[in-house]
Amino acid sequence: MRKMLKVTRYKCAWCGKEFRAPDKHDCKFDPDKRNCLSCRHVCGTFLVQGDKLNGEDDTVFFQCRKHGKDECDLSNDISVLHANHWRGDCPQYDLADGYAGKETYKRIFAAKGGAE
Repeated sequence: MRKMLKVTRYKCAWCGKEFRAPDKHDCKFDPDKRNCLSCRHVCGTFLVQGDKLNGEDDTVFFQCRKHGKDECDLSNDISVLHANHWRGDCPQYDLADGYAGKETYKRIFAAKGGAE
C-alpha cells in the first residue's frame, strides 16, 4: 500500500489558478498592475488587420471609453502588454467597481459580446 502525503496548494485570488508555491505566479488580473484588464474604462477589444502580403500580423487592442483607439496613454496593444508582464501603469487607470479579478473581466466581455 502506498503512503499518501499531504499537499498544500495556493490559489490565486484574481484568476483562480492553483499553484504549488505562493510566489511563482504573476497574475495579469492583479489590479496592482494597473492595466486594462482591471480598469473601469475598458469596454471591449478591437482587431486591426495586418497586411499579410508584407508579413504583418493582426493586432488586438483593448477598447477604452476614456480615450479613443489611437489616443491611449500607454500601448493598449495586447501583445505589448503581455510582453511587459501585463504591467500597464496607465495614468488614466481607475479600478473597476466591485473588481473580482477574472470574473469581472469575463462579465464585461460577455455583456459587450467580446472575446474572453
